[in-house]
Amino acid sequence: MTNSKKRFFELSSITLPEVLGWLFIVSLFWSLGAYNMMVDYERRQIEVSLFRLVTNEASSGFSALLLVLFVRAMLDRFPFSREQLLMPFVAHAGGTILFSLAHIGMMATLRELVFAIAGQDYVHAASEGLMGVIVYEYAKDLPIYVAFSVVILLYRYFKKPVSAASPENQPATINKILVKHGKADKALDLASVDWFQAASNYVRVFASGEEYLTRDTLSAIEKKLSAGPFLRVHRSFVVNLEQIEEIAPLESGGHRLALKGGAHIPVGRRYRDALYARIKG
Repeated sequence: MTNSKKRFFELSSITLPEVLGWLFIVSLFWSLGAYNMMVDYERRQIEVSLFRLVTNEASSGFSALLLVLFVRAMLDRFPFSREQLLMPFVAHAGGTILFSLAHIGMMATLRELVFAIAGQDYVHAASEGLMGVIVYEYAKDLPIYVAFSVVILLYRYFKKPVSAASPENQPATINKILVKHGKADKALDLASVDWFQAASNYVRVFASGEEYLTRDTLSAIEKKLSAGPFLRVHRSFVVNLEQIEEIAPLESGGHRLALKGGAHIPVGRRYRDALYARIKG
């Protein structure tokens, strides 16, 4: 979708409510999973160590909790849109495989560590057939990845972004924009900005091959930039028109912008006419 020098994981944009929410969700569902397994073992009269049961479920839940960051990053890097469905679908299909392999590896490592501390031997399920274990775990991890994605997208949809300042209190046009640069704030020249991209309750700012974050909404930024060379071309993108090199049609019926820096930006159907009208003058 976009090409830039950016970090895959953007930890600075994670909010405390998100962290607490995921702790609750994962703790609840993996606790219910442990309880259901215990009841099932009792019903089938299978003896199982409570220590092993708790360790297995806790390691699985903790690993899944960490992997929420991966799912979140995948949705940032490959967002779904009406104009682009195939590319994100393929990317997320591959993401489910990476998610499952990482989940398996993290679970096994944590279990080995806990069992070693407890002075017990841990028997790998892989000893009975690695491929069978991978297929079995993937069948469980696939719906987990999908469920995590749905929760993240719903949270972003219903979350009301908090603007740094009300648009009514801002001037009609601005020459600089305040962005996060490490732990400090940086006043970035708008002339250097290539495009803006919505990301949860932040906006990602791409300028001269670098990526920054600003705590604002894309709509608020669009209003501030109304008199400049910027135009909204998609519900998630505002671009600097001076950076456009090419507008290419897609087989899906949509269009895509090629920018001077090599990035590609999707053009929403309802924004296409305004884009052409603005460029033609």
